[in-house]
Amino acid sequence: KDIYNLPRKPTHTVGTLTLDACYLPRTSPLERFPKTLKIAQEIVNKYAEQQRIEYDGYLWQEGGDVDGMLQKRYFTLQGNRLIAHHEITKKPKVLVNLLRVVDILSDGSLHNDTAKKVRNFTDVVLFSDCFKLIFSNGEVINLNAESTKSKDEWIEKLTNVIQLNNF
Repeated sequence: KDIYNLPRKPTHTVGTLTLDACYLPRTSPLERFPKTLKIAQEIVNKYAEQQRIEYDGYLWQEGGDVDGMLQKRYFTLQGNRLIAHHEITKKPKVLVNLLRVVDILSDGSLHNDTAKKVRNFTDVVLFSDCFKLIFSNGEVINLNAESTKSKDEWIEKLTNVIQLNNF
């Protein structure tokens, strides 16, 4: 017998199906999408949690757009964005994308995997009281607060943001 030609009932409507679909083109051939909706929801929840983290205050900065000197700036932390403001007008001047930060070093501590990205031993000695943002491209921004309490709060907030970068 031919199993593909068995007697069949005529077609009839069982119900209707409404489908909402979304197409997300890849921005890079290396980009990977979540395999399940549960993983995608976890990523969205982490992102929402990250965006709720806020803080502001004055920090001393060396590195980034400030090279070779320390400069006091007013910063606001809004989720994964650290915004440096003009000293006098307080208008936004520089946006630091914290999604590109891979580690934060504080209190002179160096992790083995990120110690290589700090420029040299002199920086470790001169800026040992600062905390450092280590970026994926090897750039380092040294920051320091006016008080130990403020510095610890900045480090806590920035560490929370950076840990949430790891989806």
